Amino acid sequence: MWLPAALRATAAARGPRDAIRRGPPPADRVADAQPQPGRLRRAPGADRTAWAPGRAPPRLWATYRAVARSRYPNALRSVVAGVVFRPTRAGALGPRQQAPACSDRCSPLSFALAPRRFLVQVEFWAVTDTGKQRSHNEDNYLIDKNLRLFVVADGMGGHAAGEVASSLCVRRVRDAVGENRDIIESFESGRGADRNDVLHVLEHAVQAACSAIYERAQEQPDKRGMGTTCSLLLLTNERGFLAHVGDSRIYLMRDRQVHQLSEDHSLVNELARRGKLRPDQIDSSVYRDFRNAVTRAVGVYESVEVDTLDFDVLPGDRFVLCSDGLHFYFNELEQMSAVLDHDDVRAATQRLVDVANAGGGHDNITAVVVRVAVSAGEEQRVRDVSLKLEVLKGMPLFSYLGYKELVRVLNSMQVRDYAEGGSIIREGAPGDELFLILDGEVRLHKGETFVATLHRGDHFGEMALVDNAPRSASGTASATARLLVLRRVDFYEIIRSESALSVKLLWSLVQVLVRRLRKTTADLSGARAEAALPDLTSDAFDDTTSNR
Repeated sequence: MWLPAALRATAAARGPRDAIRRGPPPADRVADAQPQPGRLRRAPGADRTAWAPGRAPPRLWATYRAVARSRYPNALRSVVAGVVFRPTRAGALGPRQQAPACSDRCSPLSFALAPRRFLVQVEFWAVTDTGKQRSHNEDNYLIDKNLRLFVVADGMGGHAAGEVASSLCVRRVRDAVGENRDIIESFESGRGADRNDVLHVLEHAVQAACSAIYERAQEQPDKRGMGTTCSLLLLTNERGFLAHVGDSRIYLMRDRQVHQLSEDHSLVNELARRGKLRPDQIDSSVYRDFRNAVTRAVGVYESVEVDTLDFDVLPGDRFVLCSDGLHFYFNELEQMSAVLDHDDVRAATQRLVDVANAGGGHDNITAVVVRVAVSAGEEQRVRDVSLKLEVLKGMPLFSYLGYKELVRVLNSMQVRDYAEGGSIIREGAPGDELFLILDGEVRLHKGETFVATLHRGDHFGEMALVDNAPRSASGTASATARLLVLRRVDFYEIIRSESALSVKLLWSLVQVLVRRLRKTTADLSGARAEAALPDLTSDAFDDTTSNR
């Protein structure tokens, strides 16, 4: 592990027992051997993290914090330059500006030392503004350049409690992510951790912030009930990870189209999601005065449900993390796209805030804009990711899904490659997978009888998601083929965990079945018409017999 020269020398002088290292600490260095609620711990000697409720990844600094704080303060001062905090007054800090070397706002021992190595470069800028109708700013943001971590929090509560909650949230989140940085690095290097491990790290970070805010509120009665929203984005070399609570938002702009990646945890959105209120009915409804009411917040209770999502990051992607004081004035995503379509990240960020202030500035306004630099050699990966989403969207079963929902389904699918002549499905065998063709051709045949040749964008096997019937035909790759595969068990998991998404999927499935039933009925009616024979009753019986 990389360490500054001064710290390496100090660690060597202290001896192996005091040297900072990765992996589970020795048993004699662990003060509390038993896991506690809300704490992260790895089983001693485990090769990789085994995830379960109440458990999470190892923490690099958990054991050595007290020792390192007293021994290495000067050696770590330079590391703090990688952390950017919201200034006390409205303003902005960009990629070339640095936080103070050390202050009570900066905790150098809350994250690992070595800056992560990235294959792609990002530009970012952040602006926060009190707005035109508020006397003080309860928003906070944090940018950690070493972790590639971006956080926005919008506090709530009287007696300046909102500012306390949002400030505590962004710092505790940064600390928790930094303490589990080895999980992120393990994922990036492909050494064992997977994307679900990283999502667990982010979920734990928000839960840790929630617990810290709640405990602070219990200690100070005038701040009880304080809370904050929390929207965070973590970027790795090829994937992005987000965690979200409240009504702040995270947007992605790709190919000049803006997609909302987070879902508002607000009363109005919950009513709309349940079909009890349309967006155009808000101003005329009894809920108009509760437009800003949130259904989830960090710190109001000891724990909170956290939304998480991971997705592919492509060159040219732009992200916006913002409080509701900004996105309130961008009802149409095309408006935001026009503002973000600017080469200067700093100018685009300031323009977002200016639009909100021009619209009234009724609340605090915070915006963090991140742009992934365009790099050579990424063209094939860009095409692959775009093709997956295009093929998925083109299938009737997924035609009603939004961008974020398509990403969730895509994350549950596998990519398989088949050589020419390779068997994909076999007639009579049990089936539990849906196939979508990304590239190549697939020949379907029943016995020796040819049925059809399928090409890019075609799909087969969707009925296996809902029944256990044996395959009615065989499928063979007639050329080298690449397929997207969705297993029944993963389809069921999506339905169980995503209620709104499951309604869309099941409705689409019903429509697919109805169309097939109508086609079968029409084909059967046509077959009957073609096979119709003349009525021979009059020839078989004479008139006398037939009239009896």
